[in-house]
Amino acid sequence: MKKNSRQIYEIERNVIFEGVMRRKIPILVRSGVDFVEIGSSSMKIMDYKVILIQNPPAALLSLVGDDVDFSFVYNSVQYSFKSALKQCSLGVALVMPDCLDAEPGGSGSGEAFAVELFFEAEEVSKNGIVFKNKRSVDCRVRSDIMTALDCARPDWRERLASRCFSEPFAGDALVPDVVFLSCEKIVFAFQKRLFDANEGEEFAAWLRFPLKRPLNERKIYVSFVVEKVVRAGDCEKSCVFGKFSGIKLEDLRFLDEYFN
Repeated sequence: MKKNSRQIYEIERNVIFEGVMRRKIPILVRSGVDFVEIGSSSMKIMDYKVILIQNPPAALLSLVGDDVDFSFVYNSVQYSFKSALKQCSLGVALVMPDCLDAEPGGSGSGEAFAVELFFEAEEVSKNGIVFKNKRSVDCRVRSDIMTALDCARPDWRERLASRCFSEPFAGDALVPDVVFLSCEKIVFAFQKRLFDANEGEEFAAWLRFPLKRPLNERKIYVSFVVEKVVRAGDCEKSCVFGKFSGIKLEDLRFLDEYFN
C-alpha cells in the first residue's frame, strides 16, 4: 500500500463499486506495460463475490490469466486493487477484492488538474499609446487552500479571501493562484498589478484534467462572469469569484461527476 493511502473494506467497498457502475466511470486495467480502459457499464457484480465483464475487448482478453492492476477515480479519490482475470462463457471474470487501496486525489491534489487563464492587460506601444492586449497565463493550483475550504458556511467567500490574503504568494507573484474550482464556480487569487477585474466582467480559461492514459487529457474551455471581487487592504491582492457563463453540457457533466 502506498504512503498516505488507506484500505476500504466490505460495506464501504460495495457502495463505491455501486457508485462506479451507476455513474459509468471507466476503469483502467494494467498488466506490466499493457493496459486497456474498459467502461464500467459492461461490468456486473455477482453477489459481491465476482465481477463479470461482458463483451470484453480483444486487448482485455490478451490479459486473461495475468494478475492485473485495476484503478479508477471516484469522488476525487483514486482507488486500486489487484486481481486475476479468468475467461468464462459470459465474458471475463475476476474475484471481488477484499479491499480497495484509496489515495486522495481530485481537487485535493495539486497535480489533479491545470488551469490556463485568458485576460486583457494594458500595454504601452513604442510611441507611448496605451492599449489592451490579450494574454494567457498558466495558473498555480493551490490544493492546500482548497482542502481547507468549507463551502457550506454562508461566509465562505470572505473566509477564503482572508486565507488567501494572509499567505504569501509562492514562487512568481505574477502567477494567479486557483484556490477553488467546482462544476459551477472558479476562484482566483492574484496580485492586482497582473491585471484588474471587476464585477460583471467576463474571462475565459482552459481546464485540463489528466486521464489515466499515456499522453492524454480532458480539456474543457469555459467562460465565466466575475460575481464578486474582494481586495486586500493594500489593494495589492485580489480574490476574484467567477461563475461559469459558457460551458458545454458534456463538460458540465464531467465537472459535476469529478467534484461530486
